[in-house]
Amino acid sequence: MTALNKNIVYTSIDNNKCEQAMLLYSRNDCPICEDVEETLLRLNINYDFIDIDLDEILRKKYHVKVPVLINQKQQVLNWPFNDAELQEFSSR
Repeated sequence: MTALNKNIVYTSIDNNKCEQAMLLYSRNDCPICEDVEETLLRLNINYDFIDIDLDEILRKKYHVKVPVLINQKQQVLNWPFNDAELQEFSSR
């Protein structure tokens, strides 16, 4: 997967401060999360990747909820969602 639109954030960022269009709370080795990343890339939506497994608080908060997207307006999009819902969410 080419990650041109992806910033990887290694520090705890549970304050939802978003430098890109949105935050993707995710984890490695998560097929659904990888599908969402591929969709974000295909739709040319910039995002910051937050690996919840690098932070105990995030892991507890999002463990079975990932992938979760948060936009700059602090709105949350929980899985499941389709391409149209993702595009609409990213334009809010």
